[in-house]
Amino acid sequence: MADISTKQTNGLESLQISRICTHSERGAQTSADSAQQNLVHQICMFHHLVPTSIIGCLDLQTHAMFKKFSHENINSKANVKSSSQRALKAKLVAQFPDMEPVVDQIIPKKAQLVHVKCQDRISLYTIDGKVMFFQHFDDELVPSLHLVHQFPQYFPSIKTDRGAIKFVLSGANIMCRGLTSKGAELPDEPMEKDQIVIVNAEGKEHALAVGKLTMSTKEIEEVNNGIGVELLHYLGDGLWSYHE
Repeated sequence: MADISTKQTNGLESLQISRICTHSERGAQTSADSAQQNLVHQICMFHHLVPTSIIGCLDLQTHAMFKKFSHENINSKANVKSSSQRALKAKLVAQFPDMEPVVDQIIPKKAQLVHVKCQDRISLYTIDGKVMFFQHFDDELVPSLHLVHQFPQYFPSIKTDRGAIKFVLSGANIMCRGLTSKGAELPDEPMEKDQIVIVNAEGKEHALAVGKLTMSTKEIEEVNNGIGVELLHYLGDGLWSYHE
C-alpha cells in the first residue's frame, strides 16, 4: 500500500508540475502576445505621426559627437604657430579644392588661429573665439556650420527630404532612403566613402548639419539601405552654441 501511495503521490506531483508549467507557458505566451500587440500599436502610431516617406530613412539613435559638448570638455588652448597654420590651410584646400580662392579669407594671415584640445581627442580651431573647423584624432578637417553658412558654395553637399529635418536636428544619422526619396537630392558628380558633406534639407536655405558619407553616393543609390551619412555636427548642438 505504501508503494502504491507513493506512486500516486508522485503521479499527482508530476501532474501538478505539468499543470504549473503549462500555466506558466501560457502566461509567458500571453505576455509575449501583449508585448507584440503593444509594439504593433507603437508602430501604427509612428506611421500615423510620421510621413511614410521617411519611415526607415533615419537612424533614430543619436550619434553626433557634439550633442552634449560644453566648456567642461575642453582640456587646453594654445595659439597655432605660423608654420602649422600654413599646413592646416594646405590640408583644407587638399580636402576641399574649391576653397583655394577664399582660404586666406577663412584663415587670414594676420589672424591668430587657436587650437582647442578637448576630451576624446577632439580638436577645435578657432579665430576670435569662433570655431572654424574641427578634427578627431588626425582625421580630416571638418568645417563648422558657422563657416559653412559663410561659404556654402565651397563644400560638397547632399539634400535630405523635408520630413527628415526634425530628426537631423536631434542628431540622428541619415539612412540611404532619406537621401533617395522624393525631395532629397544627391549630387550629379559622384562622391566617395568618407567624404565630408554638408547636409541641406528640402525647403531650407541654410545647411542643417555636417556629416561623413559611410558609402559612396553610387552605393547609396544602388544599395538604398543602411546608414548613408554619419552625422558629426548639427544646428543646436554643443559646438554650434560654443563660443570662447
